[in-house]
Amino acid sequence: MSAKKIKYPYEFDPKKRKLAKVYTNVKIINSVINSIIIPIGFLALFIVFGGHVWLWDIVTAVSPDILIYTPLYAFILAIFLMIVQFPLGFYSSFVYEHKYNLSNYKLKGWFVDFLKETLISLIFFIPAITVLYYLIIFTPLWWLYAGIIYAVVATILDFMLPVILLPFFYKIEPYKNEKQKKKLLDMVRRAGISNIKTVLVANESEKSKKPNAMFAGFGHTKRIVLFDTLINY
Repeated sequence: MSAKKIKYPYEFDPKKRKLAKVYTNVKIINSVINSIIIPIGFLALFIVFGGHVWLWDIVTAVSPDILIYTPLYAFILAIFLMIVQFPLGFYSSFVYEHKYNLSNYKLKGWFVDFLKETLISLIFFIPAITVLYYLIIFTPLWWLYAGIIYAVVATILDFMLPVILLPFFYKIEPYKNEKQKKKLLDMVRRAGISNIKTVLVANESEKSKKPNAMFAGFGHTKRIVLFDTLINY
C-alpha cells in the first residue's frame, strides 16, 4: 500500500525546508550558549579568580551604605555580563539574520534597539538583584518571597507589554481591515477567549522580513498584535 501523498497549502520546497532547519538549529544553539552557558561560565570564572571580592571592595569603598553599594554592584555586574554576551548576540541577531536575507536592519537601527534592550534589562535587573540580596540577608524564607515577587513582576510585565514595552520598540497602529479583524476576533472567541477587543499592527518590516503575530497583554490590556510582515506577506 503506497503512502498517502501529503497536500501542502503552499509550495513545498525541500531545499528551503532543509535550509530553514539549519537556520533554526543554529539560532537555538546560539540562544542557549549566549543566555545560559556564557553567563554561567563568566560568573564561575568571576568567582574562581576573585572578581566578586575585587568588585565588592570597589563598591563598598564608594559607599558603605547598603542602599548604594548593592545596586552599584548589580549595575557593574550587569554591564560585565552584557559585554561578554555582546559578540554572539550581535552575530546571531544581525550578522546571521543578514546571512539568510531575513533582516532589514541597518547597523544604526540594530544598535538603537540594542541600547533600548540594555536599558530595559538594567531597569529590571538592578532592582531584582538588590531585592534578592536583601531577602537572602534578612530572611531564611528568601526563596519563597523571591518567588512571589517574581510572579507579581511577571504579571505586571505581561500587563505592560502592549501598552508600554511594544511601543518602545515598534511603531504601533490599529489594524484597519475591519472585515479581517472581525474574523480574527470571532476565531479567538470560538477558542474561549472573549476579552480581546483590540487588534494592532507592529511595524516589523523596518527590522525584519519574517512574518509573525502574537497575543500580548494581561486583563484589559490583552490584544492581538500582527506584524506588518505577516499582513503584507
